[in-house]
Amino acid sequence: MTCMTLPKRTVPTRTRPAVLKVVRRTGATAAAPPRPAWPLLYAIAALVGAVLAAVESLRPEGLVRTLTELLAVLSGLALIRLWIDCNRWRLVQAEKQHNPTDLDKGIEVSSVQEVRR
Repeated sequence: MTCMTLPKRTVPTRTRPAVLKVVRRTGATAAAPPRPAWPLLYAIAALVGAVLAAVESLRPEGLVRTLTELLAVLSGLALIRLWIDCNRWRLVQAEKQHNPTDLDKGIEVSSVQEVRR
């Protein structure tokens, strides 16, 4: 599984206000952003639930059962964290698509400070 990370951007410091205009491609030529791999996340949650159910029914109470449950939960959290890291860019793109900002709409902004307000 390959992970896509967000590119690191450096913004040069300007002494005068900048005018920004972002143009979005629309229509048939615009490519749809890739969607997050939701079925994989659901499979991870189902796998952790199945492992916990199996441990609950097969292991007698005691230290081994507690440690096995703890290992299953921590492994599940690690897998979910890996999924988030691999799908971070896709989640950002999906959020932008549903909640576009003024810059995404192509509205001119007189300074960068106004965007933050």
